[in-house]
Amino acid sequence: MAASPIIPYFTIHPKGEDEKIEKYVKRIAGLTGFSYGSVQKIYYRNKKRATGIPTIKAANKTSTVTESTTITGDKCTYEGTFDFPIKTEEEAIKYSKVDLDKWEVDKVVIRHWSTTTKDKDGKAHVTQNSGVTLFLKKLAHLSADNTKAEMVEWLKSIAPVYPPLYHKSIQGEHLLEINIFDLHLGKLAWRGETGEDYDLEIAEKRFYEGLESLISKSSPYRIGKILFPFGNDFFNADNMFNTTTAGTPQDQDGRWMKIYTKGRKMLHTAATMLAQIAPVEMVLVQGNHDHQTSFYVGDALECAFANNPDVAIDNKPVLRKYKTFGNCLIGYTHGDGAKDAKLPLLMAQEAKEQWAASNYREWHLGHFHTQQTKQTANGLTVNTEEYNGVIVRKLPSLSGTDAWHHKMGYKSLQAAHAMIWDKENGVQAILHHNL
Repeated sequence: MAASPIIPYFTIHPKGEDEKIEKYVKRIAGLTGFSYGSVQKIYYRNKKRATGIPTIKAANKTSTVTESTTITGDKCTYEGTFDFPIKTEEEAIKYSKVDLDKWEVDKVVIRHWSTTTKDKDGKAHVTQNSGVTLFLKKLAHLSADNTKAEMVEWLKSIAPVYPPLYHKSIQGEHLLEINIFDLHLGKLAWRGETGEDYDLEIAEKRFYEGLESLISKSSPYRIGKILFPFGNDFFNADNMFNTTTAGTPQDQDGRWMKIYTKGRKMLHTAATMLAQIAPVEMVLVQGNHDHQTSFYVGDALECAFANNPDVAIDNKPVLRKYKTFGNCLIGYTHGDGAKDAKLPLLMAQEAKEQWAASNYREWHLGHFHTQQTKQTANGLTVNTEEYNGVIVRKLPSLSGTDAWHHKMGYKSLQAAHAMIWDKENGVQAILHHNL
């Protein structure tokens, strides 16, 4: 059935008996876009029901019958019905009250229909109705990435303000480098299957014991700065599915939210402890187990310590990083990427100025959970490999052995190291914490 013609929202009255019906019908048809015949039928039908021409309800353009809004990500769909005519896209946006500071209009759909009612005298009244559907997109500057950046800046702005600490050894000539690599927080191992237990509580206990042990052993030295690399598979899994970044399933002790929260608090506590000794720089080194999660925790720490002059967070997402202390250059990478023999040349290429200003150069790697040993001329065993004057150290882990590593026969000494660096003479001491 054909729809009834839409009558304009203003009221039209006949000008007397001498007004020709044909002129009236043509006028209505011209205003509405409906055919002459359709309007003529409406006219005669209403003329039979009441005296005169049907009265058209005047629109006050304030009445919205129904509204609904659906937001999915950066897109929004608005649907509304109005008891007055909306003719243009501009009117549709105006009466839908779209916030154009947040949304841009992608598409507008306008529909029209009319309803007829009678008053108590039996006179017909026709109301034109409109339906509006708006398809909206969030403005580019409010996209998810930018919203996250704005949130990070806001969190930094409200971070606690820490007064600078007085460090007795602030004029110290030594750098303390704390290396607690590959903790694999969240890993689960059962003694009956692997020969040892390892879980969230045990990992936390080993972390703090190792940290306190290395701090204590560094006390004879005058420490002027602390480097504390973190990441390096600090977390055992990288997502809610309990897999590594590449998707390898892991035996996990608890829900991912609990593990992440525990890890964030541990690293925050560690930074606070170290800042009591000397200014500390935490350096993100992303691992193959926790590539994403380690960045998230670094982002959280960067916000938390934004106003702390004694704690700096290097959370840049590059896979190889370089730090200098006097004429010493230290490179960090997890160890699952470039081969060891390529690392010295990569250091020379990627850190040209630092390379030129240094005499002592080292790479510090995790990933292997073991100390690669080499016999020296005087009979000492050290965990180094040297490539044309650049030392590559593969550092140990405090992590327990899970079922897969036990099955494959991967065993290693569970330990953590710290190093004392002199600005002019390189490494002066290697401090050991062994289980």
